[in-house]
Amino acid sequence: MSSTDFVQMMVLDGCFVIEVLRRICPSEDAVIHRNDPFLSKPWLITILFRDLLKLENQLPFFVLQNLFELSKVVSRVDGDPLPLLALKFFHIAFPRPHGVLKKLDKIVSAQHLLDLFHQSFVSLTEQRPCRYYPTSDQSIQCLTQLRSSGIKFQSEKADSFLAIDFQKGILRNGILKIPPITINEFAVTAFLNCIAFEQSNRPFEFTHFTAYVAFMSRLIISARDVAFLCGDNIMTNFYQNDQYIVDVFQKLGENVVFDVKQCYLSKQFEEVEAYYGSHYAFLMRKYFGNPWLPIKILLAFILLTFAGLQTMFGMLSYINPQH
Repeated sequence: MSSTDFVQMMVLDGCFVIEVLRRICPSEDAVIHRNDPFLSKPWLITILFRDLLKLENQLPFFVLQNLFELSKVVSRVDGDPLPLLALKFFHIAFPRPHGVLKKLDKIVSAQHLLDLFHQSFVSLTEQRPCRYYPTSDQSIQCLTQLRSSGIKFQSEKADSFLAIDFQKGILRNGILKIPPITINEFAVTAFLNCIAFEQSNRPFEFTHFTAYVAFMSRLIISARDVAFLCGDNIMTNFYQNDQYIVDVFQKLGENVVFDVKQCYLSKQFEEVEAYYGSHYAFLMRKYFGNPWLPIKILLAFILLTFAGLQTMFGMLSYINPQH
């Protein structure tokens, strides 16, 4: 392909992308036609969501920005700036709490649309690195084992689903707070391409998607783990197949470069592992991991109480016999 053909291809693709964004996220004064193919065939939007996030389909953002500015001159339409317009587009398929988009004004530059999408989540996530040295290759245990150790899982509203946090409860138990997320085709595409983007830009400071998938792939190793997350309103399974979610996270976590010591979740990795190795967690696993054990202990206590009372009344009747 000659340089002229390559430039022409980028211009045509760029114009198409801008037109898609404007048609699906029109401004208030825009004219909407009933015969618009994007509105009459909504299944096309689902395909476009995925295609515009694929790493191999990315156009330089400065190309899109220049074409966008030229189109405003021709059409005399102002509307939202291009970054906000693109984020509104992705917001339809990957909805977030109301008002989040207003907090993303600080994103002033991006390499492409995938980078813009990536930054919109990473920029809202607190970076808390620490000097973490895992004691094993597994780092943290699966969700079922953590639950039996006394850790509670709680759905926590946040601006970004990446904002996982671990806190110690009042009764020395741990609380792992995870923002809710819906796992569907768009989410899987987002994970796959954001991880590929992070891996292709090494050394890259913000490997949040890689760290998130690594964290979740250690929590989720069985369909039972997924069922617990769905029951706690942390995860919505669009596929209605828990084992499929397990396979998705396990495959996403394969063959990726990941440094648990320096990722944004290093503190959470450390705190969960430290809790799991504590004496309190050991006692919870050994004596309270079996749901029937507390009932057995209660019954044994009741029997011992009755036996003690019977013995005491017997001794009293012997000491003070009735005449």
